[in-house]
Amino acid sequence: MVLVKLKVGLFVEDLSDRFAISPSKFSRIFTTWVNFLYHELRLLFPFPTQSQIRENLPPEFRQYPTTGVIIDCTELFVEVPSSLLAQSQTWSNYKHHNTFKALVGISPNGAVTFISELYGGRISDKEITRKSGLCNLLDPGDNVMADRGFEIKSILPTNVDLNIPPFKGTRAQLSAKEVQDTMDIASVRIHVERAIGRIKCFHILDGVLPLTLAKVSNQIFTVCSYLINFLPPLLAPEQWKKM
Repeated sequence: MVLVKLKVGLFVEDLSDRFAISPSKFSRIFTTWVNFLYHELRLLFPFPTQSQIRENLPPEFRQYPTTGVIIDCTELFVEVPSSLLAQSQTWSNYKHHNTFKALVGISPNGAVTFISELYGGRISDKEITRKSGLCNLLDPGDNVMADRGFEIKSILPTNVDLNIPPFKGTRAQLSAKEVQDTMDIASVRIHVERAIGRIKCFHILDGVLPLTLAKVSNQIFTVCSYLINFLPPLLAPEQWKKM
């Protein structure tokens, strides 16, 4: 019942009729189980070690063998809060709507390995990375791959590198090598966008998230995110492809 709600996004009244229970009982069951899954799935998918990542490194990442995590942000539309302060904190200039924003991290083979808490859509990429706790999970020698907007080198731990496409800055254009670097990074960084696309296939995240679900919005998004790890992998290690 809980998985149907997450995946299909049916109304509470619809689901309570289908399962012959009252809407209030459905809400209690849903809240209980989404909290349980939130804690259990995080234990099933801990942040991987460097050796685990190297053992399962797809051939697409041979050019970037030290990549530990690929990160990107995504936003969920949310109902306009009544509080003016909450309205300001959740307003996203990028989406032109009130949103919750999350930082998503995947391993090179496409498995979701990190999900931040949800923050107001006003937060910057740098600030959400700092607050999320991701930096505490990184070890010396790790490499973080991200989009051009993630200017987070200054907050990464010592001996942790950042791999983002080169900036044009004040120059008229990028050099030929920089253009090639941008294309190479984009060809593998796109997998985090594919993973986020899978998460958004849970239709409870469609449209505008009602404020009635705000108290469990972190749990809902985290559960949906880790559930995609049970799907066939986005990328498979080379030895799997030979089987």
